[in-house]
Amino acid sequence: MKIKEKILAASLLAWIPSLYAQVVTDAKLRVDRVEVGSAATLIINYKSESITWCGLIIDWGSGDKPQSLRIGEDDKTTSPIMVSRTYSNPGTYSISVKGQLIVRGLKSALPCGGDTIQTQIVVIDSVAEAKIRNAEIERQQLIKKAEEEKTKAQAEKLFLEKRLADLAQRELELKQRELEIREAELRRVRPPANQETEIRAETAPVRLTEAERRQKLVEEREQTQRERQQKARAEKEAADEARKNLAEEKERVIAAKRQEVAEERARQQEAREEAERRKREEIEAERQRVITARAESERLRRQAIESALVRPLISNQDPRIQCQNSWDFDPQYQPLAAKISLTSLTDINFQMLADNSQPTAKERQIIGNLADAFTKCVSESNAFRRANYNQEAIRILAQEDSKILELKLDLYNRILTYSRYNQSIKQIVNQTRTGLEALADHLKAEQDRLKAEQERQQDLSRSRAAAIRDAQQRQEQQRMADQRREEQRRQAEQSRIAAVRQQWQSRCELDKRNAYEQYIKSKENSCGGPNRGLAVLCAIGNVSAANDYAEAAFKSCMSGAPVQ
Repeated sequence: MKIKEKILAASLLAWIPSLYAQVVTDAKLRVDRVEVGSAATLIINYKSESITWCGLIIDWGSGDKPQSLRIGEDDKTTSPIMVSRTYSNPGTYSISVKGQLIVRGLKSALPCGGDTIQTQIVVIDSVAEAKIRNAEIERQQLIKKAEEEKTKAQAEKLFLEKRLADLAQRELELKQRELEIREAELRRVRPPANQETEIRAETAPVRLTEAERRQKLVEEREQTQRERQQKARAEKEAADEARKNLAEEKERVIAAKRQEVAEERARQQEAREEAERRKREEIEAERQRVITARAESERLRRQAIESALVRPLISNQDPRIQCQNSWDFDPQYQPLAAKISLTSLTDINFQMLADNSQPTAKERQIIGNLADAFTKCVSESNAFRRANYNQEAIRILAQEDSKILELKLDLYNRILTYSRYNQSIKQIVNQTRTGLEALADHLKAEQDRLKAEQERQQDLSRSRAAAIRDAQQRQEQQRMADQRREEQRRQAEQSRIAAVRQQWQSRCELDKRNAYEQYIKSKENSCGGPNRGLAVLCAIGNVSAANDYAEAAFKSCMSGAPVQ
């Protein structure tokens, strides 16, 4: 039967190749940007011609099978018509609309007229885009904060360098002042030259008295020298203690600053790592939430489709069937039992098809009662059908009920003979059976497609999970590599500074020896005179002062060395 209908449709289409049912004038989207999961509505305008139906195919650009529809049936009888589609992934999709031949037996349709219409739609995921924007803003804020902290650290470094320079300058001034004090004391210890001349020029009556006075004067001078030396040692010890305290204070300041800088760097590093960790956790949680929501939505959609697929096409528990079966045993309908099929489901015999008579007045009354009973049975069946049947099956059965009721009305009005009525009933039952078989094939194909889609989604989820794990492993490896490089850089920097300080110390040792020799050379003629004891004391004082001068020069030199 199907082959004959296809041949008949092909023959009909061959006779009218230039005749179109409708001509599509334009197709446009209600909005050209939609959210993931929201419906994209396509509005198609056309102008009608003489033929009722025409075929149209819509390629939504998502890679799925193009959607075909017939303009002129059901809710597509007036222009414009609206067709909706939901996208599950973001992106830009190209949509095309064009006419196409649809072969459906006697309901085959010619392609709609008009050129192919192209349009585009952009599907966005606002949640993911908002997360990306927030992550970028947070990254910029972290960069800005890092720059501010770097500027602050540089300012603190400059302040510390200035403080160290000031401390070194104060220490140098203190050493210079100490040297000036020592030189002044040494000048006071040495007796003036004119004093010895006056002593020799004096004439005393008694030589012994003069010798005693000289001895007493020497003793007084030695006592004064000792007192001055003790005072100088005390002042030197105080200056050394002050220098020691100053050096300790400088070391404490440097150590505290180093500790503060190290702690601040550690806090900044921890804050950056914590911020990055929170950001990764938020992005991962949001990604998991989106994946879960999409999976749940897809699961509900598949569940709804599978629930619809497993519903029976026709159930023996249908109230309409049970209601109609009772007519065969109802005495009031028995006069028509030999002329028509009371239930419209039993086979129609040859005698029924050959009866060209029309209903009598009494038979018309029975036909009216039968039509009322049929309407009541259909009404009682509606709730059962909505709860148990597929939507397309409901539509096919409702169409069958409507046509059967129209035939009963035409038979009642004597528009049809019994023969014509029975032929039409048989044709309607065959059409319903064909439609239900096609629906069953379609539902089976849809179930297979859903199963394949589910397997594809599972494979995709596993691939994504593996990719995420690989990315996390790469990030961890990169982080560990960065830490190793940073540690190697710090060790190299410390080694470099240690080598520079060693070179600096060698140069400062040389400066120390030069300063000692220069001081001794400058004082080599300052300890002359007849008194050997005073000369020895002067020489000892020069050596001590030279050591102090050389040590001060060494410390001044080392104050400019780089700090580890």
